[in-house]
Amino acid sequence: MTLWAFLGLESACANADAVDNPEKNVPKAVLGGTLGVAVIYIVSTNMIFGIVPANELVNSNAPFGLAFASMFNGVAGKI
Repeated sequence: MTLWAFLGLESACANADAVDNPEKNVPKAVLGGTLGVAVIYIVSTNMIFGIVPANELVNSNAPFGLAFASMFNGVAGKI
């Protein structure tokens, strides 16, 4: 996970020369993207905790699939 985060950060900074006012805009974009991803991760994790019982979640190696299977009668969980 850290590798993908680093690659995304490196990619954002590599294109700084194509951005207007990069000293101001690149840090804002990196911080905004990081905060946005953190919010999505926290919200989706809390939603899974609300949908799937804890005893099933502990034994699952695919919690998102388990949540979709719980919501859509198993059809979406197999996809």
